[in-house]
Amino acid sequence: KAGWKTFSTILFCFGMLLLVLVVICMIFAPQLVRLAAPGLGQDIMYEYAARMTRIIMPAQLCFFAGGLLMAVQYSKERFLIPALAPLIYNLGIIVGGVVLGPRIGVFGLAWGVLFGAVAGNLLVQFFGALKVGLRIYPRFKPLERDLLKYTLLTIPLIVGVSLSFSAEFVFRFFGSFLGAGRIAAINYALRIM
Repeated sequence: KAGWKTFSTILFCFGMLLLVLVVICMIFAPQLVRLAAPGLGQDIMYEYAARMTRIIMPAQLCFFAGGLLMAVQYSKERFLIPALAPLIYNLGIIVGGVVLGPRIGVFGLAWGVLFGAVAGNLLVQFFGALKVGLRIYPRFKPLERDLLKYTLLTIPLIVGVSLSFSAEFVFRFFGSFLGAGRIAAINYALRIM
């Protein structure tokens, strides 16, 4: 029971913090896009990127909660349902592109990202975690000892993951000055490397 309470504290405290950050990012999406990719050049490109950012941003909540729900399943040595998350996520993107793309263009892919994240990383993982005994208590105790211990233990992981994502930010920043399709080309080169 104490473990489930700690899980709930982590879920609610970090989830609320992430929710606030997501809302701020959605509000300031145009400014963030200009900061992240100043070389896009065309106002329509910024508008499209800001709209897609606003559509995709709530998916971050699904990735966060889904990661915790997958961890619950891993701790019970259940791996099948967590393995489905990226498959369902990518299927959502494909379906969004195929079904919505002809109607709303590139925004269909953005909606596919959101649908895939909700379905694969949140809903399916929630039911998988329920199958292994998930218990959630509504707890918002940001100064709880176990939460502080968890936070200190995860700082190296947070720094490590942040460093790998900072490379993507640098590629997008400089790639935005190189012309159409160059950011994608840099991403493909990184994957191949």
